[in-house]
Amino acid sequence: MPTRIDHLPPPADLAPAWSAIAATLATRGPRWATSAFARGAFWHHDDGGGNWADLVHGDDAGRVFAGLTPDIDPTAAVAAARAFRPV
Repeated sequence: MPTRIDHLPPPADLAPAWSAIAATLATRGPRWATSAFARGAFWHHDDGGGNWADLVHGDDAGRVFAGLTPDIDPTAAVAAARAFRPV
């Protein structure tokens, strides 16, 4: 079930946490080095187990955050998305 997030912090506010995740995963080896990255306006994270999140951003008015977790029911996914706050 798609969920709309009405407010997503600007990419500049999310970048430090996303970079920290990518750097930490890269230390785990080659497979993990590609599981979190930011290439221009496209940012990706996956855990290797089917869970993933992507952020595509343009100007301040245009951002899309999408993800999938096959491990939890849609109701819990909606609650998690609403509680999302950057680190």
